[in-house]
Amino acid sequence: MKKPAILITQCLQNDFVKPLNKHEVLPNKLHIGYREAKRLIGEDPSEGPVNRLMHWANDHSPEELKIIHIRDWHNLNDEGQKQHLEQFGEHCIMNSDGAEFVFKSNKSSAHTHIINASGLNDFIDTELEQLLNNFKDQKIRVGIIGVWTDAKISFLCYELSTRYPNFEIALCSALTASSSTSMHFIALERLQTMLNIQIFSSVGDFTSFLTGKIPDLNNKLKEFGVNIEFNDKTNLDDNDQKLLQYLFRESKKVHFKVLD
Repeated sequence: MKKPAILITQCLQNDFVKPLNKHEVLPNKLHIGYREAKRLIGEDPSEGPVNRLMHWANDHSPEELKIIHIRDWHNLNDEGQKQHLEQFGEHCIMNSDGAEFVFKSNKSSAHTHIINASGLNDFIDTELEQLLNNFKDQKIRVGIIGVWTDAKISFLCYELSTRYPNFEIALCSALTASSSTSMHFIALERLQTMLNIQIFSSVGDFTSFLTGKIPDLNNKLKEFGVNIEFNDKTNLDDNDQKLLQYLFRESKKVHFKVLD
């Protein structure tokens, strides 16, 4: 029997990634900013890359794909969280709008689990270890998306790779972000070099890694008249190019430099 893959989302919440107006003041110290939020979520979250991926993920059965949403979740009255909130400022206060996911999510079920984390290590004072121990000795595929690449994502990758050496772990550079684009790519390179984390630049390759299936966007994204050019050969499939056309739909022509 084929083992299910696991998709983990990290802090995809309003206080971290909610799309902003170009000159809007950041809601807190941990928001990734206008440009990166637009790249990751899109101007309209319901039509952006993350929501499209979640639609794809939710179409799978629990036997094919398990989904774990790690949610930053803080209690102002908890003395144990006081230092963290003083250091980073108030964010993702429980039951607030800022703590809400930027995508439509299912409630916890056999298919989807929500983990509330209040610190930098998602294994401390959470149910994550108990949940993943069900797969501890299995060779399964784990994909991670979310923020911040150089902090919470990196910390999670380290914990997973050292606690569960049989896991095959991968990230998608198009579905992860930080406040600094340069730190985002530096973190991806370090994760690949130091922890042997697989890095996919293509959404299609990332989803294929997880389940062998890619999102069908042909009937979900309309065509935009954007002329896309690359300075070198690229392995982007048709779905990925449609996402690029959507993200740059207000442009007539976009030239991309291939980095990998």
